[in-house]
Amino acid sequence: MLMMGMSVQPHELDDDAEHLEQMQEFLEDDQIRSAMTEEAMVAFYEHGKLHAAQMEMKEAKQQAQAAAQQRAMQAAPSAITAGDGKKAPGDGNAYQPTPDLRGPGPGQTSPREAPGPASARTVSRPDRSMAFPQAQNAEG
Repeated sequence: MLMMGMSVQPHELDDDAEHLEQMQEFLEDDQIRSAMTEEAMVAFYEHGKLHAAQMEMKEAKQQAQAAAQQRAMQAAPSAITAGDGKKAPGDGNAYQPTPDLRGPGPGQTSPREAPGPASARTVSRPDRSMAFPQAQNAEG
């Protein structure tokens, strides 16, 4: 189409650098260049300019994306916050809740403790509200 002097738009998926190199090699052939009409030569050069412009746009877009990604990576640690809106403790990689150092709450046992009364000697009867040591229960 270029040899007929028709304008051809480059495709966005073209490898622009490779295509420009091929066009340059094509123009270096004296036989081909002498066979080209003026319209074909104009169309050929215009097509090359379009590829060069497209290549610059692709490079600018890649640089902008790389810069945006770098800004996002630099901002990521400060963006991590605890549920209360405060900055998370630690190295900033992840929110780590503060461990509860008060021990198990009512009805809970620690990981190394079996559930049930603390001592086998301290057992209350169902009709009593508090457990009494077995020695005291033996009297009554």
